[in-house]
Amino acid sequence: MLQPVLRIVEQLALTQGTIDAGEQITISEGGRTVNFLTEKGKSVEQTLNNLESAIDEAGLNIDLMRPFPPATTGGAPQAITLRHKEFGSEHTFQAASNTAGLVSSVSNINELVANGTDVSGEINGEQAIGRGQILTGDIGADTVEGIKIRYTGETPPPGGNAGTVTFSQNSLTFQVGAEANQFSEYSLGSIKTNDLGRGEENSSNFDSLAQISVLNSEQAQDSIRVIDKAIQEVNSRRGEMGAFQKNNLESNLNYLRIAHENSVSSESVIRDADMAEEMATFTRNQIMMEASTSMLAQANQNSMTVLKLIG
Repeated sequence: MLQPVLRIVEQLALTQGTIDAGEQITISEGGRTVNFLTEKGKSVEQTLNNLESAIDEAGLNIDLMRPFPPATTGGAPQAITLRHKEFGSEHTFQAASNTAGLVSSVSNINELVANGTDVSGEINGEQAIGRGQILTGDIGADTVEGIKIRYTGETPPPGGNAGTVTFSQNSLTFQVGAEANQFSEYSLGSIKTNDLGRGEENSSNFDSLAQISVLNSEQAQDSIRVIDKAIQEVNSRRGEMGAFQKNNLESNLNYLRIAHENSVSSESVIRDADMAEEMATFTRNQIMMEASTSMLAQANQNSMTVLKLIG
């Protein structure tokens, strides 16, 4: 079994006679204990309801297994079956009863419930670590490091094979360089209410942010725990997104800006004229032209003087 379940050989059922005799049932889990004493005159169904309420009020992570819909009348004998709410080998609990065989094999001696079983297997042929119902890709795995798969069954699957799971990477791809294959990829985890706040232990059995309720004090406290975890997850997503933007996109953008400025500067050196040199050449040509004009005018003046002397 994946969950720790109380299993007593030749288990006795809770009867009206046992109840009227004043049966005491003790259940311990996680450092918390319930000492429950039956009340004379209460039916079997009423007694089990009271026991279930006592377990919930004490905050024990224990389920009293009840058939639904009820298959017996209120006074019919019923076996007491207890099961831990969590899965895996880390969780256990103890139970004892005055009557041997009702909850514990020996009268007034705590029965230590055997630990559950962790899921085991491989992901994509690579080693994975099982903890409760969660199978996680081992550190250093080539393709599945950190990937988590949850087996939702309560018992091991027939033949040990529960089926196959296919993953697809729907990440965003950003071209960050001038060459082929110079790109960065980023995947944003789901922030839907059904996917936030998952895995937070609470007595109200809220599996995610979508299931929270504040109809009573206990549910309100559990809702706060789930909301706090959801806020942490959203902040973590924002941090990852900001780090990708800063380290991958903005750094490459700054590099491209500098490269562009250098290219423009180089083009300017090649294309633009040297104004100082051009002004010097223009001034030289202008002086040469004015000197030539002056000399031509002087030559023409000398010719006119000679003609006047002859005439």
